[in-house]
Amino acid sequence: MNHVLTTDPTRLAVGGFCLMDLPSLLELRTQMDLALPTQHLQTLQRYFMARERRDPTVGELRFFDALSRSANARSELLPISELIAPETQARAFADVCRMQKALCRTTPPTTADLTATCTKYLARAGIYAQSERLFAGQDAFLAANAGGLPPRLLLTLTHASAALMQSSTPKMPKKAAILRLMPAGNEPFATEIARFCFHFRKKGIYPLALTGEEGVLPHLLALPGACINLTAFPTYDPSDKLASLCKATEPSFLFAVPQRHLYAFFCNNVPLFHVGTVKQNDVFQLLEAAMPQMTVDLELLRRLCIPSPIKLTVGAAPTSFQTAFTEDATALLSGIEGEGFDEEALLTFFKESTSHGADLTRASATAVLMLPREKGTESLAPILPTLLAVHRATAELSLPLVNTRTEYTDLKAPCLSFFLHAPKCTPKETENLTDFPSLRAVFWNK
Repeated sequence: MNHVLTTDPTRLAVGGFCLMDLPSLLELRTQMDLALPTQHLQTLQRYFMARERRDPTVGELRFFDALSRSANARSELLPISELIAPETQARAFADVCRMQKALCRTTPPTTADLTATCTKYLARAGIYAQSERLFAGQDAFLAANAGGLPPRLLLTLTHASAALMQSSTPKMPKKAAILRLMPAGNEPFATEIARFCFHFRKKGIYPLALTGEEGVLPHLLALPGACINLTAFPTYDPSDKLASLCKATEPSFLFAVPQRHLYAFFCNNVPLFHVGTVKQNDVFQLLEAAMPQMTVDLELLRRLCIPSPIKLTVGAAPTSFQTAFTEDATALLSGIEGEGFDEEALLTFFKESTSHGADLTRASATAVLMLPREKGTESLAPILPTLLAVHRATAELSLPLVNTRTEYTDLKAPCLSFFLHAPKCTPKETENLTDFPSLRAVFWNK
């Protein structure tokens, strides 16, 4: 008749959280050793009072804290509230802010926004990329998006490659399971992914991400909703539970498949894990095996991923880059990569592409930003002039970017790889072109 009842400390409610005043919230933050900014604590307080009508548990607060910490560690997510820069960069940054305002964005632009905002602004005007099949990054990332088939065009630079894939990415299945392929370690991960995707190429693999140091969680939050099993991750810690999901930073290939094909994927002896299912309810749910541990709105988690704004001072862009070109009978793929290049270097690059026969009216572009590990905001300032030059070029030429990404590497300095794909046409005369408006006039007569 003797029974020992154990209490899970992570499931205990933080009593009175919703009614705490600011000094009490700050005292709680100190007691629990949280790094949540004050505005995030107040956001959580309003959410649990109005939406959940209860106090959060200890485990939930630790999960929110771990989420906020991981977002602050990602330099490309840091909002830039003020940029002190020379006139050329300041003007380009002001243009990004203007586009953000037109798109109803209320937060300052981030590093990622410097290359993404123009694409969203052009989409509002009905201008979309001519091809969604252009990808750039490391070999494993390209393999994850190749659908098991070799690319039509491949261009390799020092730190990144670009590929034009044979087939388009399939649509997200209506009833989708989320799977995670881990590297076996017997050969390069890119080879393992390529073999796996080729074997299951008819099963509707929808690539979600090639995960790295940013972890799995940011990619799960990009879904329209998800139900995730914590125990499916090697990093699961019973004493940490919810927060242990933020530690899932091992390299992996995250993808979705139709639930009706789920069993077929586990017939091979590969390190594959079924981590959850995709939902369409804007809700993020975490389970421990079959037991619900947390259910919250996705919008809340996305808001907690917004770090505090920073102010940056930048100078002129360094000029250290390389260019390369490859082509087949119908298309040209060109690239420029380096620790820095300015608008003049980009203009020369576009002129060279045009002289090779690139038709800019039907072009697509992509970019991959590589940031040094553990350098934080120090790694942003040197590359910002280059990112702003890319914004100026794509805005002037009405050139949307597709499948852009940020990677963290062992490089000592940040590096940007920019790639252009275009159908071939009759080469244009470019010797007398001195700026982007004159280059634009050659193709659009305006």
